Amino acid sequence: MIERLVVNRPIFTILIISFIISLFLISALNLKFGSADYSDSFPPWDEIYLRYELYYKDFGLAPENVYILVKADDVLARDVFEYMLTLQKALNQLDGVISTTSPASFVEEVYGGIPDNDYLLEMIAEKSSGLLPDKSLALISVQIGRMESDKLMNVAENIEKAISYVQQPPGVAVEVTGGAVLMYQITEAVIEDVYRTFFIASVVMVLVLVVVFSGVVRSKLTVLFPLAISMLSVSVMVGSMPLFGLTMTEYVSATVPILIGSCY
Repeated sequence: MIERLVVNRPIFTILIISFIISLFLISALNLKFGSADYSDSFPPWDEIYLRYELYYKDFGLAPENVYILVKADDVLARDVFEYMLTLQKALNQLDGVISTTSPASFVEEVYGGIPDNDYLLEMIAEKSSGLLPDKSLALISVQIGRMESDKLMNVAENIEKAISYVQQPPGVAVEVTGGAVLMYQITEAVIEDVYRTFFIASVVMVLVLVVVFSGVVRSKLTVLFPLAISMLSVSVMVGSMPLFGLTMTEYVSATVPILIGSCY
């Protein structure tokens, strides 16, 4: 039945296939990216995974802490402390951020401002609950409220944007770490990896098909037909994921070059 339809009505068949593929491509626009969770590593009936689920059911989501590392030859300089206060004000305005703490905010709370006396500044700052490990490193602790992973990643993204917007003093380097930020950074790496591997795999397959099969076909264009089929397979897979509520993680992204290479 299907064979007769393909032979007798090829244009109609192509239109039907194109329509179906278009639906999958539209669905692919809703694809979500994320980092792999414990649920991606265990079957639902696994004893360890069930204990993990029960733990979070009993205790709920814990607040997340993000730590911003401020590095300089001397972080006790007045301009570095003013920078930390400015950054904290920007962070405190973000939705989801409960509070921020740093040696600068500790000094401001104790003294009422940033003292001009370097000795007094150092003496007060050294009591800031371990947020000043040494004179070359200061920590800004950012407490985030309880929320789902999607919202948590939005907060992490906004934190990174706030850090990039606030001008750093000369000689100051800033790094950010913490569970929420790492989850966001992994997700961004997954997105980069998917596009990079898709492009590289496609280019490699075009070269292989042209070199290997161009001498045994009449039309040079037909050597790309297997690659076109692989591309359709990728579009179907990616378009199906939002329909089933699946997320593109670092595990799933490995299947993209495999599908493209299946034209071998």
